[in-house]
Amino acid sequence: MYLVVDPGESTGLGTFKSWPRRQAPEVVGTTRTCRHEDRRWLLVLDDLFAQGKYDSVVIESFHLFAHKAQAQIGSEFITIEIIGAIKYIALRHHLTVYTLMPAQKKPFESLQLLNHLYGPTTIQMCNSEHERDVLRLAMAFHMRVLKDLKRKETANAYIA
Repeated sequence: MYLVVDPGESTGLGTFKSWPRRQAPEVVGTTRTCRHEDRRWLLVLDDLFAQGKYDSVVIESFHLFAHKAQAQIGSEFITIEIIGAIKYIALRHHLTVYTLMPAQKKPFESLQLLNHLYGPTTIQMCNSEHERDVLRLAMAFHMRVLKDLKRKETANAYIA
């Protein structure tokens, strides 16, 4: 099981499982949005990781580009703070941390596609764009996992 995080002023969170023969990852529970003003959710995350329910964390990365730098003047860089805190908590509990570039979720931007992959009930349960972004990131990670599995199967077939 893995946690997917869309970090920022509002942070989207979701728990997923990937299955090799499934079209999309399975959503375990619900997605949720946490506000940065109340960082107690990071302590809850620490407790969840301590329970051993997760084996990895998927986080959308943050990059500051020159054309956007001007807009960041005076910024507290809360997104970077959240990413650092989650990585620290995950590493403390020996979880694997994967980062995905924001562009990796682009193929899954369409709400129609998300609706097809996850079903209308899951999409309706999302209360924010951050939660929908969590679904997109989970799908991008799922495709990466499937590609890695296929690569391993091909290598094993070649070796055999």
